[in-house]
Amino acid sequence: MKQNRLAFLLTIVFFWSASGIVLAGNQLQTGCSVTADEQTDLTIDCIKIGGVTYKGILNYIGIQKTKNGDDLYLWEYPGGANPNSDIYSPNQCATLDAKSNISFPCLKLSNGNVIKAEFTRVPTDLGTPLRWSLPKNPVPNTIQQFMLYRSFVQDAPTCSVGVNDGVASINGINQSSAAATCPDAFAWAQLTNAIAQSFWNWGIDETIWPKKPLPLCTAGISPSNCCNPNAEIMPGAQPNDGCPYFRADYETVSPLPTNTNQPNGSIINHRGTDPGRVLRDLELELVFRNQPMIDYIYRNDLYSKEGLGSRNIAQNNAIGSGDIAAVQKFQVKFPIDSVMFKADFISMQVMLDRQLIVQGPDLNIPPNNQNYPYITVYLPGTGEKDQNPGYYYLVAMTNSSKALPVWHWYAMEHVANKGRCDYIGCNDSFGYSVNPSTYAGGNFGTHFIAPNTLLNNDKLTGNDTLFLSGKVYLPANTGEVETLGLAELFQDMGIATEAVDSNHEMISATDPAWKSYRLKGTQSTFTTTAGVPTGMGATVTEGGFVNSASCTTCHSQASVDRSGNTNTAVGGSWRLNLQGYNQVEMGSPNPSWFYTNDIPTIIATQIDFVWGILNAKCQQPVDDKGVNCVLYPDEPIYVPEND
Repeated sequence: MKQNRLAFLLTIVFFWSASGIVLAGNQLQTGCSVTADEQTDLTIDCIKIGGVTYKGILNYIGIQKTKNGDDLYLWEYPGGANPNSDIYSPNQCATLDAKSNISFPCLKLSNGNVIKAEFTRVPTDLGTPLRWSLPKNPVPNTIQQFMLYRSFVQDAPTCSVGVNDGVASINGINQSSAAATCPDAFAWAQLTNAIAQSFWNWGIDETIWPKKPLPLCTAGISPSNCCNPNAEIMPGAQPNDGCPYFRADYETVSPLPTNTNQPNGSIINHRGTDPGRVLRDLELELVFRNQPMIDYIYRNDLYSKEGLGSRNIAQNNAIGSGDIAAVQKFQVKFPIDSVMFKADFISMQVMLDRQLIVQGPDLNIPPNNQNYPYITVYLPGTGEKDQNPGYYYLVAMTNSSKALPVWHWYAMEHVANKGRCDYIGCNDSFGYSVNPSTYAGGNFGTHFIAPNTLLNNDKLTGNDTLFLSGKVYLPANTGEVETLGLAELFQDMGIATEAVDSNHEMISATDPAWKSYRLKGTQSTFTTTAGVPTGMGATVTEGGFVNSASCTTCHSQASVDRSGNTNTAVGGSWRLNLQGYNQVEMGSPNPSWFYTNDIPTIIATQIDFVWGILNAKCQQPVDDKGVNCVLYPDEPIYVPEND
């Protein structure tokens, strides 16, 4: 290593991220390779230059005043570096890039705090020593300040969760408004309830909206050619593929499909700076729905285009005749115990390619993240064309329940997902507590992890703060610690109680890997009480547009016209983001999506936030395209339960 004397200025980029942390020394979970402070030598035990790892000491030489009167603490490198390749893991090693910038994953100060720092080269005369400034009170950057709108505390201080008869629910006075008053605690309760109920055996879109739907049974239709939601399921029976069904109702649960997109060649493009987007493009997304929800879809004729279109026809006929009460009658309103569970799985091939998992020493165990394992499952597929059987890994979940008129929405992500808290941060008032002083210049409390940032260095002064995307937000960096409330909830619900996963081919409630997932955030309104549009999205589920994602707004657009088709974009708007993907709508719905007002007309009947209707097919299509049906009833059929 040549003896170079270069000039550097510490750009105050202390990231709130996987590699940027400020923690008390006894809270740090991994060792820090660099120690420093004002007026002390800078010890670098590990710096990687050109693929070779060195160690050395930068000697403190004094203080120099800038033109603005700020102090620059000066160090210089005396030479004499010794190769030392194996002392620290790569994520603890400083690196020197082609522009002679030095990046320290962690820098431990004498007060016990640990920070991440980017040392950016400042053009100077040859021979000037290395330069850093360690400010006593770093100021917040612009992105940190704008996180005001993303970091609202969701839960009331009195929120807690209890378990009675194997069901998790909000305790005390908050129970009557659980999803609104305690949305984060309610999310964890809903997650554990779904796991305890083996959500992976619920109905999925492919079993709820048949490829060739049969009509509901009415007078004049042979029972063998129609669907009867009151029909008894006999032992050993197989489901009728033309009718909706709840998979767990049958002794042999039907297999899950594996019709994923496949990577184009051996190299997978990152698609810009958002690693969540490539996973979204290659994911296996399965939407599970519980029995009350499926039963409503079945009995209310919502599983075919004829049944869907008939609602819009009936509503507009009622407007024309002046029977406004009938218009309300044909609204779709799911029961309050309805639950949707959207799970994003990634194949082993892609997980390995993205370096999200590694093969452990036991080749009989599928590769995984050794510190934070993923939920794994072996899916053989359905036997149809375009199936890709193999091991799959659960990377994210976006779930909802009809506990509120606009539903209660929440996203869960694996803790090691790249970019987990990018752009919008991670917000959890119940499950995990974070270190409030993680980021220099900002204090977000114990509930919020702000996105990674860096200082643009294209100017000598006045550089802007930018998002630094695609990094990992691990507990060693964020200070995430499981709360007592969540630990007790998992224990009482029998979740993650095993020491190791006993069967990697099946999902189980006791798998310890459930501890690897974190709440990304919740959404229970279109806007805050001050009118700020709310938003929420998972890195994978909303990959490429997570910064504008809004579950409530997107799903409010789920609607159909008189043909049973949707005329609204699936959340999309006319605006493109910087990567070329559609931004999605946020905030309150636009009435023009659903109504024309010269003479009141319902151009799109809302289907109560359920986009699964996109899977609906015609019982009798006009042609092979299947866009329109031969005949639509004047009003939908309803089959009540037997007395």
